[in-house]
Parts: sequence; structure tokens; C-alpha cells
Amino acid sequence: MKKGCSQSRQRGITLITSLLMLVMITILALSVMNTSVFEERMAGNTRDRALAFEAAEYALREAQQFLAGAVLPEFTSTGGTSGAYFKGLDTSPSGQLEELYWRDTHDWTTKSITTAESNAVLSGQAQPRYVIEEYQTVSCAAGSVKWPPPPPRTIYKITARGQGRTTEAVVILQTFYDRGCS
Repeated sequence: MKKGCSQSRQRGITLITSLLMLVMITILALSVMNTSVFEERMAGNTRDRALAFEAAEYALREAQQFLAGAVLPEFTSTGGTSGAYFKGLDTSPSGQLEELYWRDTHDWTTKSITTAESNAVLSGQAQPRYVIEEYQTVSCAAGSVKWPPPPPRTIYKITARGQGRTTEAVVILQTFYDRGCS
């Protein structure tokens, strides 16, 4: 009789050991699955951020091409005729950082220019936009006895905004553009 009781106990221990092993394997599988989902989200966010950066860079290039043109629109404190060409823009109205102004305060829908040719390039994301500010005038230190010095040149600041496929992926880039002395 003692022999039968010992065998049934061993079968119970085998069952408990098997269940513990199954629980440990399940926890390990869930952990691996959770890690892979997290890594996939990270890769997607990185891709989305790269798309936003490329869109903002595209807007910068288009604004530079625009500034290289022969005739420029009037720059005013209200943004000129299109609302995107500013002179004396206050980017810290309440003492905030300029970065916060462009990210949170500036009205990108009405006070910026949508890039013209990006519709065919970008699909599934908001079109990049840009704003041009007439930044300052710099005198050209040149001239001779025979020829007068050239007129002063103007420096422009371009601020471009690109968005990825989600609204969380937004990149804002800035650069200065110098038309040079004529």
C-alpha cells in the first residue's frame, strides 16, 4: 500500500513541475512579444520623424528658391499679402522662447506658405509649410573712387515646418538666407 501512495505523489509532483515550466515559458513568450511590439513602435516613430524632417527640409529648399528670385513681395509686420512674409515678427510675445513660439503659438494654417510641388512627393501626411522673415539689412563694404558702394543686402530667416504621418511627429527647421550684394 505504501508503494502505490508514493507513485501517486510522484505523478502529482510531475504535474506541478510541468505546470510551473509552462507558466515560465508563457511569461517568457509574453515578454519577448512585448519587447518586439515596443521595438516596432520605436522603428515606426523613427520613420515618422524622418518623414517630418524631410518634409521640413523640402520646405526650406523651396523657400530658398523663392528668395533667389528677382522680385520679392512686400514684407510687413502682419505678413504681407499672403500672411507669410514678415518684417519685425515678434516671436516671443509673452517672453517665451522662440522655439515654443514656432511650436505652440504661430498659426501655421493662415500665416505660412504651403509648398507648391510637394503634393506629388508626399502622400498620407500634411504638406510642409514655411514662413520667411526679413531679418536685417547689412551694408556691403565695397566700392571704389570710380564706382559707388553697392546697396545694402538683406538677410532673411526661413522657418519651415514638416509633419510626419502622425500629428505627433513635427519638425521645425530654421536657416538664414543672404541674397548677397548686387
